[in-house]
Amino acid sequence: MDRFPEYKLTPEQLEALCKLAQRWDAKVSDLLTYAYPECGRIETACLMVPVGRDLTNPSMVIGIERDGYAHS
Repeated sequence: MDRFPEYKLTPEQLEALCKLAQRWDAKVSDLLTYAYPECGRIETACLMVPVGRDLTNPSMVIGIERDGYAHS
């Protein structure tokens, strides 16, 4: 995540991100371009991933917790 170098993805988050990319027919790199950590402590923050047909105008945001659990 180039925009947030202090935020490190866990292996579980990366796996969930790959599943999300497959489900939305998107590239992982494209999803990461618009992803951001939620507010709060960077060590415990979940990854917020906008998804939809147009990632610049997403239809929803999926939160991926540090343990890989994903929710909208």
